[in-house]
Amino acid sequence: MIFFVCGIFCCDHYNKAPRLTLYITRKLLLKNTLLNRHFSFWVHMKLLLTLAALLIALSLSAQTPTDSATLYYQRAYIIEMGNDTVPGDIYAAIPLYRRAANLGLPAAQSYLGFCYYNGLGIQRDTEKGIKWIQQAASQGDIKAANNLGFIFAQGDPAIRDYTKAATWFAKASDAGLPVAHAQLADLYRQGLGVECDTIMARNLYRKAIAAGLADAERKLLAMDHPRMLTLSADEALRQGIDYDHIRAYDIAATLFEISLDKDHPYAALWLAQCYAHGRGVAYDFDRALELYYRAACEGVASAQFIVGETLEMFPDAFPADGHGAQYWLDLARQSGVNTSQDAQRMMYPPHPQK
Repeated sequence: MIFFVCGIFCCDHYNKAPRLTLYITRKLLLKNTLLNRHFSFWVHMKLLLTLAALLIALSLSAQTPTDSATLYYQRAYIIEMGNDTVPGDIYAAIPLYRRAANLGLPAAQSYLGFCYYNGLGIQRDTEKGIKWIQQAASQGDIKAANNLGFIFAQGDPAIRDYTKAATWFAKASDAGLPVAHAQLADLYRQGLGVECDTIMARNLYRKAIAAGLADAERKLLAMDHPRMLTLSADEALRQGIDYDHIRAYDIAATLFEISLDKDHPYAALWLAQCYAHGRGVAYDFDRALELYYRAACEGVASAQFIVGETLEMFPDAFPADGHGAQYWLDLARQSGVNTSQDAQRMMYPPHPQK
């Protein structure tokens, strides 16, 4: 009976030929008495085992190639990773990865290619590695496309091809893979495999930064810093705020510093925020207070509100200029800043500075 249950489970699990399984099982159960009466025990058991094997074979044959490939891939992964009591075995997993790859599973093709290219659990063969990864990439696996781009951009010198790298990075970038944005930006920045285009590189780096890639921010800052120094105070502040919104805090702080050096009062407020929260610069509360006070003295209402609230809690936080908390809060209210929400809303300059 156990074998019949297994057969039913396999067929029903894949939703293939359940009616046939149940029909055969029902007939056998109805004739169970007759079987016991006319056959010996061992003949009876042999018949049961044969029929059980037939049912299981029917269920397995009903699987699609994708189902089988996925099962091979999952089993290979389990064998490779191992568990608490059984160590992982990449050598035993490779044949299963190969079966899944031959059945057309992109994830298996990509990983098998990785193993061939790096000699992981198998003799190193860069040609086979590229072939398998390319098969996966051609089926729309964007990580495989990015890996292929990386191989052609930074792999063995003998196979390096920046034009091919740019093509594959572009496919992965167009599909929305953040790391591909940064890799393709590198090529545009240096003019490798594509025409040098710093505007395209900047846009791609921004996409990568918005996805949280810190390395992209570092590269964009290095590329754009000379240009940033030429910006007006207004434009430096505007771009700094844009970068702050996508959490590119290093670039934002740099732009706020440039704007502040050109005497934009709102730059002092935004840079104070950076120091107060340790964003893009080392945390420095004293420097933050200094900048808040500077912005307040230059008429920035949000900074006036912050100074007033700070003086209510810490009366000696700012220079003794004869003005108490109420003085600064009254100034802020004259500009419509009555709450911390108002102060947040009014952080933006009302119009470009002349």
